[in-house]
Amino acid sequence: MEKTVRKIVLCLLMIMMLIVQAFGASGDIGYAVYRDGVDILSVHEWHAAIINRNTKTNSRYVIHANKKYAVDYGDWDDFLHGVGNTSSDNEAKGIYRPRNGITASERDAVVETARDLVAADIPYTFAGMMGYAIDDSRNTIEPNEIGSIRCDGVVEYCYEYNGHRIFGKSSAWNITENSTASYDAHHENAWPSTQAAAMTRIGPA
Repeated sequence: MEKTVRKIVLCLLMIMMLIVQAFGASGDIGYAVYRDGVDILSVHEWHAAIINRNTKTNSRYVIHANKKYAVDYGDWDDFLHGVGNTSSDNEAKGIYRPRNGITASERDAVVETARDLVAADIPYTFAGMMGYAIDDSRNTIEPNEIGSIRCDGVVEYCYEYNGHRIFGKSSAWNITENSTASYDAHHENAWPSTQAAAMTRIGPA
């Protein structure tokens, strides 16, 4: 009798997990997307964003940090060509996920974090993934405590705030941890292209 009850409980738990995943993010929502074409001084780099909608023509298709404004929504053209441009030779580099995998419900959490960054109205920076007041408390940096952020910082923050390691040294991988070590780890050789290299490409954009 006891074994039967355990089997029933396990079956119910598995069904519940499947239901949760079924109602989580669909399509590419919650994944990262990249393109090339960022040229600043002698730096030739990529641009990064979190996919927020499944339709490219949707004005909220991606969430990204752009040089013209701050962390904001954008459609595919905004992402691929840059805000205010209608055409360019930029090339999409694909859609990526964390190497450790991510469930549909976890992708929902990533998108919610990205939307919190939009609400915080954080300005753009070129100097490193993210700027904030370092106090070595190791407390979690919340969206309203971020002073400035770059496009790869948006991707890094949204995943690592939700426990998915992307870039950074093993002892200081979490960009949301307030520490000198974490700050340095996300400024040294940290670029959108190197970030993407630390992820798994799952398909074309």
